[in-house]
Amino acid sequence: APLTQMMGTTSYTTFGNHYYIEGNDAAGEMWRFVYWLQGMNLENLINQSMANEEWTLAGIGYAIKAFSWDQMTKHHGELILKDAFVPGLLSHRYEYQDTVYTAVRNWAYKAIDLLKMPDTHNYGTKISANDYIYGGDKAKWIKFANAVIVRNLASLSNKSDFNTKYAPELIIAANNSFQTFADDA
Repeated sequence: APLTQMMGTTSYTTFGNHYYIEGNDAAGEMWRFVYWLQGMNLENLINQSMANEEWTLAGIGYAIKAFSWDQMTKHHGELILKDAFVPGLLSHRYEYQDTVYTAVRNWAYKAIDLLKMPDTHNYGTKISANDYIYGGDKAKWIKFANAVIVRNLASLSNKSDFNTKYAPELIIAANNSFQTFADDA
C-alpha cells in the first residue's frame, strides 16, 4: 500500500526506495535467503558436485541458484553478483539487472545441460530423501529450469526488441517447461 500511495503510512516506506533501515530487516528476506541462507552452502554444493562429477546434484544446485537470483533481482534490481562470496572482500560492486538476468539464464541452461548428462553415481537417498520438491526427478528439474528461463524472459516483454530478441527463446523454454500441475514446484 505505501508503494502505490493507496493508503497513508509513515512506516515501511524505505522498501520502495531500496535502502537500509537501521536496526531493521524490513524487505530484506530475499537478500538474507540468497546471500546468507543459500549463499556459500549452495556454492559449495555446486562446486563439490562438479568436482565429483555428480551431475544430477550439480544441476539441481544450478536450477535453485537461477531461481533464487531471478527472484532477488526482480525484487531489488541491481545486485552484488560478481563480487558475491569473494573471501575477504569488504567492498562490493553492484551489477546492473541486465547482467544478472543473463547470469540467471546461463545458470538455468547449465542446470539443464548437467541434468541431461548421464550420471552413474549411486546417490542412494542423498537426493531422494532430501529433495522435498521433486524427490530427485531429473525430468521435473529440467522443466523447472526451463520455467526459470520463461519467468526471466517474460519479465522483459515490455522491451522494444522483445519479439525479435527474447520471444523465440521464451517459446522454446515454455515448450520444455511445466505442462501439468504435477510439474509445478
